[in-house]
Amino acid sequence: MKLVSILIPAYKPSHFRMCLASAVAQTWENREIIVSDDCPTDAIRDIVAEFGAQVTYLRNPNPGGWGVNNVNHVMAAAKGDYIKFLFDDDILHPFCTQYLVEALEATADRNVKLAFSPRRTIDEHNHPIELINPFGVTSTTVVEGREIIRRMAKTLLNPIGELTTVLFRKQDLVEPDGSIEFMKIRGKPCNGLGDVSVFTHLLAKGNAVAAPDTLSYFRIHTGSLSSHGKNGNWPHLIMDWRKVIDLAADEGIVEGSELYSAYVYLTENIRAWLHAYPDFAETFAGELEDIAVSARRLPLGDQEQKALAALARSFIPHKKGLLAKLRAVAF
Repeated sequence: MKLVSILIPAYKPSHFRMCLASAVAQTWENREIIVSDDCPTDAIRDIVAEFGAQVTYLRNPNPGGWGVNNVNHVMAAAKGDYIKFLFDDDILHPFCTQYLVEALEATADRNVKLAFSPRRTIDEHNHPIELINPFGVTSTTVVEGREIIRRMAKTLLNPIGELTTVLFRKQDLVEPDGSIEFMKIRGKPCNGLGDVSVFTHLLAKGNAVAAPDTLSYFRIHTGSLSSHGKNGNWPHLIMDWRKVIDLAADEGIVEGSELYSAYVYLTENIRAWLHAYPDFAETFAGELEDIAVSARRLPLGDQEQKALAALARSFIPHKKGLLAKLRAVAF
């Protein structure tokens, strides 16, 4: 029985006891549970102490970075063959780890690199909100990795879910030079789309398998770092999507008119985010200018390159003082 590392980067104590209890309750017996603590108080440490030797406690020596440093810290401590993330306010079904490992092992001959399942959102009182099953699976189903990347590049949406939803082999993150590609796309940090960066890296190499059961519960509440305005990395999400599109183009997954449409959609979304996040208006304007300049290097026809460059520049607020006015507007 292979070792599974259940990794919990923890910051908020409000739902953490239930989160940790769901990790301890996993039916897959050969596991290590590692908590990396980013909380400014002793609350996380005290809760971990209640579970004794079942849990390994680490204090993150480099707090901040809106949780990214903590995720990297706990990942570096993992010794398991398989990696299973769990965030501090989410919950795992008791069979989550077992079913995902079994799905991954049962499909090893189909070059599967990632296992996931439908998930249910819950509120701060544990009331169910929505069942999310984007692929409509009713039985264990292998999904082509390149098709998932194409879907993400074209829609700027993540159909798989959060890191809590998936399980993967640690070895599949290792590059030929021995380094681990984690929370990056082609070496570029993805602090806004950390989960998607892991998925695209794995799915560029192989496929995914979806288990049919609902195996994780993702909490949505006002204090969540996944909420707009709560996470300082949130505005960078839209720019990280550009890295996904570029990877899809480099791999030949989106080409020609699909690539052009993906970039147009990205550009239109950056314009919307420029107005939605005034504090980042200059950053978004710079990204639009970079798209305009880089359009000539994209594998597109001459007319498409010119049209994309013109579109991107048309969205840049050139009027004197407009950026300052945008920054002065409340969210």
